[in-house]
Amino acid sequence: AVEEKFGRSEPIPASEEVEESFHAPNTETYHLLLHGQRCPIVGRVCMDQLLADVTEVEGVRPGDIATLIGRDGGAEIRAEELAETCGTITNELLSRLGARLG
Repeated sequence: AVEEKFGRSEPIPASEEVEESFHAPNTETYHLLLHGQRCPIVGRVCMDQLLADVTEVEGVRPGDIATLIGRDGGAEIRAEELAETCGTITNELLSRLGARLG
């Protein structure tokens, strides 16, 4: 059976170093937060674009804020968690974030 999924393209104002961080050899799934829910990032982060599976999130609209590190509603992604998923340490991950992130 074919399962229908919905994706959302997310432009992230980051640098190539963030793309490199997401290519770490860890097999865990990366997530972002949208409307207080964790959404898996699917495929690879490419430059300053990524694709998230938002199938389970209701009311997604252009312009909604997606969170890579931080809180959204009752959900949270800590820098330590993302660094571990990327196979690095928190300081290295944070130092790779570009000045364009807001």
